[in-house]
Amino acid sequence: MEYKSVEYVFNLDKFIDKDDKYHLWIISFAIALQDLTTINKILYNRIKSGESRNMYFFKLCIGHLREAFNLIRKAFNDEEIKKHLVQIDGIQQMYQEIVKINDGESEDSFGKAVLFEIRNNIFHYSDEEKDFAIIKDTLNDMYRSGFVSRIKLCNPSKTDMFTSDYIFAEEIQLNVFEKLGLNYKNRLDVKELFDKLIELTMKIIRILELIIDDFIARTPKEKFNYIIKTR
Repeated sequence: MEYKSVEYVFNLDKFIDKDDKYHLWIISFAIALQDLTTINKILYNRIKSGESRNMYFFKLCIGHLREAFNLIRKAFNDEEIKKHLVQIDGIQQMYQEIVKINDGESEDSFGKAVLFEIRNNIFHYSDEEKDFAIIKDTLNDMYRSGFVSRIKLCNPSKTDMFTSDYIFAEEIQLNVFEKLGLNYKNRLDVKELFDKLIELTMKIIRILELIIDDFIARTPKEKFNYIIKTR
């Protein structure tokens, strides 16, 4: 893109056809892309400015990543949607790169065995014995290492609201993520796990950008009210 930015302004009923299945998928692709770019920009800016305690934002990122990954996978398994996608230059190669990062598409692949389980651990609070199994296993490791943690309770009448800190729970959860990586068939240490998550995030953002860019390029110019180009 030779411009710093290009903004397209349109009447929604001219840009999106609610009776066109691919157009409805475009909405889902764009929501996923908006979510991933927003949370990653927040996380990037916090790390760049030296902010600590970024675990919550990382967890949001993982949630959006898993859902976007699943969306892309389903799109390439839907013949009607796939016929649109394969017309986009370079997209099949990029999808194969995503499959490679995922170590294939089997039930024991990274997306299912690790990413899905991490996402579940984030957004489903454990309340059944089967969910507690990996927590118990993780706690055994933490016990053996003599792990020390803390809780900070703040008096709301003397401090700002919502300032208590239950860091022990967050530290247990982070160790659960590490355990899921180590239990994976290809055994990922914590650095390898985070590197794979970052690589997968960047690839999925890029493939979604390709899809949206292509949709805009194929939209007749007369359907836009006007276009604002900034150098």
